[in-house]
Amino acid sequence: MEYLPEFPVILVTEADYQFSSNEAIGSELKFWFDHQELGCCSYKQVKKQHTGEGWAEKVASELQHIPST
Repeated sequence: MEYLPEFPVILVTEADYQFSSNEAIGSELKFWFDHQELGCCSYKQVKKQHTGEGWAEKVASELQHIPST
């Protein structure tokens, strides 16, 4: 079965990493960087695909778009 990403894949370059700020919590490689179109973005390296490790970040990202009452 072919995996089709539900969300766009964004290319993170070495230049993005060079001008980033590291996040020292946890054992996985992660950092914040400034994307030309999207603004401030979080990068979190995935060692195994389809494990759901990044779901909390994605849910939080989507929840910010829900209007408050």
